[in-house]
Amino acid sequence: MPTYARLPVTMVRGSGVWLWDADGKKYLDALSGIGVVGLGHCHPRVTEVICQQASQLIHTSNLYGIAPQQQLAERLCQLSGMDNAFFCNSGAEANEAAIKLARLYGHQNGVENPLIIVMEQSFHGRTMATISATGNSKVQRGFEPLLSGFMRIPYNDLDALKQMAANSSVVAVLLEPIQGEGGLNTPD
Repeated sequence: MPTYARLPVTMVRGSGVWLWDADGKKYLDALSGIGVVGLGHCHPRVTEVICQQASQLIHTSNLYGIAPQQQLAERLCQLSGMDNAFFCNSGAEANEAAIKLARLYGHQNGVENPLIIVMEQSFHGRTMATISATGNSKVQRGFEPLLSGFMRIPYNDLDALKQMAANSSVVAVLLEPIQGEGGLNTPD
């Protein structure tokens, strides 16, 4: 299946793991959705909760408290042992926030040019920073010049990681535990 080429089919509805196209043909959706939203399709409880929330408040500024968001943040912090939660709309936006946070940390700690270690054949999203962090020239093509501050190493090369991490300008490592776009690569 081509990763980015649009397929000649228009999906019109889904239920569970199934999708139907405009001609009524049924497909098994082995992806369960797309990207970071692997929820399947139209689960009754998910649909109910979305409709319930949409009837009260769809979206507002993050300058205001939003009770369900605050409750979820508290629960996530309890589960993770972290002090704060930051909500994003997509995986690319979450990675973008992580890149910004790492660079901010570096600058606050006297690192003039913070570096982030990334892996070859990685995929981190389609924003400018995440395309720059991505280790796939096919995805980057046409968006040059890319942002600086990323050092690429081979995926699953612990020695290269240790060597690069010794650089005092390194502020973070951004990696996929299992590379998806790079070919479903798993670590040793």
